[in-house]
Amino acid sequence: MMTITEKILARAAGKERVVPGESVWVKADILLTHDVCGPGTIGVFHREFGEEAKVFSKEGIVIMPDHYIHTKDEKAHRNIDIDRQFVKAQGLPYFYDPGTPSYVGVCHVGLPEKGHVKPGQVIFGTDSHTCTHGALGAFATGIGNTDAGFVMGTGKLLVKVPHTLRFILNGKLPPFVTAKDVILRIIGDIGVDGATYCAMEFCGEAIATMSVEERMTICNMAIEAGAKSGIVPPDEKTLAYVREHSGEQDVEVIYGDEDAPVLATYTYDVSTFVPCVAKPHLPGNYAPASACREVKVDQVYIGSCTGGKIEDFLWAAKVLKGKKVSIRTCLVPATCAVMQALTTMTIEGETLEQIFVNAGCEPIARPSCGACLGGPIDTYARTTGKEVVVSTTNRNFIGRMGSKESQIYLASPATAAATAIAGHVESPWAVLGIHLPEAPHAFPAKIDGTPDKEIPSHAEGPVSTFKITGKVYVLGDNIDTDLIIPTMYLNLVPTIPEEYKKLGSHALAGLPDSYPIFSSNPDGTTPYAIIIAGKNFGCGSSREHAPIAIGAAGCKAVVAESYARIYFRNAVATGEVFPLETPVSLTEAFKTGDEATLDLATGTLTRMSDGMVYPLSAADAVAPVIAAGGLFNFARQNNMCSAK
Repeated sequence: MMTITEKILARAAGKERVVPGESVWVKADILLTHDVCGPGTIGVFHREFGEEAKVFSKEGIVIMPDHYIHTKDEKAHRNIDIDRQFVKAQGLPYFYDPGTPSYVGVCHVGLPEKGHVKPGQVIFGTDSHTCTHGALGAFATGIGNTDAGFVMGTGKLLVKVPHTLRFILNGKLPPFVTAKDVILRIIGDIGVDGATYCAMEFCGEAIATMSVEERMTICNMAIEAGAKSGIVPPDEKTLAYVREHSGEQDVEVIYGDEDAPVLATYTYDVSTFVPCVAKPHLPGNYAPASACREVKVDQVYIGSCTGGKIEDFLWAAKVLKGKKVSIRTCLVPATCAVMQALTTMTIEGETLEQIFVNAGCEPIARPSCGACLGGPIDTYARTTGKEVVVSTTNRNFIGRMGSKESQIYLASPATAAATAIAGHVESPWAVLGIHLPEAPHAFPAKIDGTPDKEIPSHAEGPVSTFKITGKVYVLGDNIDTDLIIPTMYLNLVPTIPEEYKKLGSHALAGLPDSYPIFSSNPDGTTPYAIIIAGKNFGCGSSREHAPIAIGAAGCKAVVAESYARIYFRNAVATGEVFPLETPVSLTEAFKTGDEATLDLATGTLTRMSDGMVYPLSAADAVAPVIAAGGLFNFARQNNMCSAK
């Protein structure tokens, strides 16, 4: 008995059966990349396979620039030029060039829109929200540049089979309670690390009634709970969407076994759900919108892969029709097709565009990721001060949309539109005169499963003889990738030596000013040899810039209570910074500037002031990869890679 995720990975691995915890080499159907991570991936590919090497499959690589498109930033344009040159040299057919009519927009909406996503596929993407594509019954997950460079050259990747968490959503959603409200509620209940390295499987009556676009919203934000992937088992809606967008009528489908063991099952009655928000600065800070009416808002932002689809704008238009906004309201369609739909789709004879214009919204911006992750200063609607923003995007980390002083509340398009009218956080129920009782918050019924026993992937053994003594830098829980390397520095390419060094000089630059400067030496290096952190270190983006920036600054190791799965994977794959775990929190045992000795051979961290010794560990499955110095070295040693 296997879940849908396990069956997809088993087929891709050429095996009859896989179980959670087992690491297998799986074949990729699609490798997706864009302008932020494409150049780094290309750099890894050329470095490891040679300048004349050919990709594993021309049709299997999709390059869809979307992040920093409408900007004057020279490095952002340079990065797209690197993509263009690579596409030309390799003869790749699926490059959606921002400088041509082929431009699509945001990759996570554009990939299924252009027919590249099909049930049962294995899709890797250099973006954490690649899990969006699980809405069509695929295994889709975000990876870093090193993993992507490996896939680009070999067409395969070493993947640990995730446990499955099953979310059964029964009942009927109340009016103007949307998929965004559903996923924010789930993340609020289980936490931003509640699904770490798990596949979140969504099913039930409520999922069956949702459109594919709404399912995409739910799967998109699985990563915000730490998940490896999100997935919805395919049904007739899935097949109809795939047939329409791909043109293929004979679509193969993989289904899981209903009785397959899972790690846990959560059952919800969605009829009790309400319009909600996630308060700053984590997607797990759930609150009903009606409980936040005292929050005055400066700006509303409707867009992104999470909130810039056609159905998202329909939700907003239904709230805004016949009303006026009282604050700046920005609209950024995810793709050109969405933008076109705004001019043709109508509600009671009025196009969506007319509704937005009449409501007093800002002119509709050109499709792109826009201000979702801040970036260059001229990015549309980027925060520059202490603005309070209600946004339909997927993250509200410190500095996510620009300024570190900005406060970002995540919400559905309907709640965002209601807030735009009210000028403060508001429920669409209040704006539309819908009078429904708000049920007390009830946590879901949870049944812990009895999953198959995990299979160790490799023999246990010492990781390395690495030993270092130096100062420690102490951080807390949920240190995200925007704090580690702020988004305005993502135009730097880690595989370009001088830009690698620059990344080091910006390491941990996103931290609030109350922290001591991490990279304080004149050359941009850090006086700290070891970072000590709490839970869920590195949550957020798949950008490999995070461990690389720490390593480029000269820091040698991170000791955390737990890690977000993409950061951990990237640290292991690159071999940049040793990611060690501690069974207990050490954030109170050390203070920044303390001297400590980290000894990987003995698995200990010693506080030099009094000789106190703390045990450390590395995950068994990846210890040999760390010892080998990263993914490519490990693959070569095991004859799994023909790279030079």
